[in-house]
Amino acid sequence: MHLMKKEIKTKKFKSDLSILYIDSDVLLQEKISSHLRKIFSTVYQAYSGVDGLEEYKKNKPDIVLTDLNLLNKNAFEMIIDIQELQADIPIIVLSYKNSDFTLLETLDIGLVALLEKPVNISNLNKALQKIISSKFNKVVRKQNSGTQITPKKLPIVQQKTPARKIQQILKKTKPEKLSITEQKPIQKKVLPKIKPQNIQTLAKKPESVQKVKKPQSSENTTQKKAEVTKSTNIVKKNIPLSCTTVLTSTLKSKSTVICINNYKGLVINNNGTLLKVSNNTLTIQITKTQLIAVLFEKQIIININQQYIQAKLIDIDKVNSIATFTNYEFIKFNERDLSNKRIAVDKSFKASIGFNNSHTELTPINISTEYITVHSNQALNLKTNDIVDLTFGFEINGPSSLILEKKFTKAFATGTIQRVTKLNTKQEIIIKHTLKKAGQNIFKKYLQEREMEIINELKMRIKQIV
Repeated sequence: MHLMKKEIKTKKFKSDLSILYIDSDVLLQEKISSHLRKIFSTVYQAYSGVDGLEEYKKNKPDIVLTDLNLLNKNAFEMIIDIQELQADIPIIVLSYKNSDFTLLETLDIGLVALLEKPVNISNLNKALQKIISSKFNKVVRKQNSGTQITPKKLPIVQQKTPARKIQQILKKTKPEKLSITEQKPIQKKVLPKIKPQNIQTLAKKPESVQKVKKPQSSENTTQKKAEVTKSTNIVKKNIPLSCTTVLTSTLKSKSTVICINNYKGLVINNNGTLLKVSNNTLTIQITKTQLIAVLFEKQIIININQQYIQAKLIDIDKVNSIATFTNYEFIKFNERDLSNKRIAVDKSFKASIGFNNSHTELTPINISTEYITVHSNQALNLKTNDIVDLTFGFEINGPSSLILEKKFTKAFATGTIQRVTKLNTKQEIIIKHTLKKAGQNIFKKYLQEREMEIINELKMRIKQIV
């Protein structure tokens, strides 16, 4: 029983902790951050050494998790600067096995753990659990040292408890029922003698005197039932909260919100802080990565307890990472849809469609392992569930890693039309494709290379802002 209580307290204590994660690898940053959000109530993110130090000064997190290779500021310098602000701050460092890793192993700078990349989640969890347990034990020791109970007072406390209960019972009970009065002796009443002729009249009297309850009419009963059901319906009816009410209550509670954006197919999902809410606008402080994605999409989606709010961008402060939005409203949104992300294709990507013995060149917009979105300047006579032939052409890196040479290749697929939408003079067509076996590997390679290109592009843009 004692262990169970300790586990519950530990979980409660864990939820109150905050962590700062610093990593210049945007993709890894998102993956690790989503894992950390399951453990900690607040996860701060930074993408460079300078940004990491500023985030620490601003938010004073309980734990620091950092990569060794950071932009702008050396991780060694940042760790020393943080330790100067707080000597006992728990720090975990992630790094690939290189000369810096070996150097850090030899140095004694008070790290909790030095973990090798690629990150093993199990090892990371062990290091985090070690910190959480030590912090919890410190709090317990502090609480125990602060409470001193002398043995003499314990019996008095135990005696007072039942007395209070008796007093509560006495207050709730009516005094006349508890008061004890002397019982008077019961006097025997002498019944008068009844004449035989009066027996029949006495027997009949109760029948005439007896009151008979009038049966309620069926109309009254049905009316009462209707009133009862009507009142219960009013109580049970859940009145949905307005968008402004949800945002205002979140602002008052100072709770963080989850911001969702898409940058060329990369899902950017970070914590944000609501700063201001009015009837028409809202202001949020967001991360640098989120800021770039917001600039790209000109909008944002906010997740507040699985309620999704979409808003359009009207103003942005790049220096302080503060964005102002308008026209916010609830939307239907399924985060599972993000798992099949479609990345924006590069200029080299070509696509054509074969249908009714004709071949038409299309303008590809984005693509994934299952779907492709294309635009057509011609009005194609396509309907949902039509089967078409697809040809993809794209550039991938050559087999040699020493020479950065791109080669053009093709992949063939069968497609099923999912949706056709008119866009002014164009058609937008979403197609579910199934690649032929011969082109599956090279197509997967293209997607991986294209994703890395977008990540590097995002890194460069973060660097420019920082």
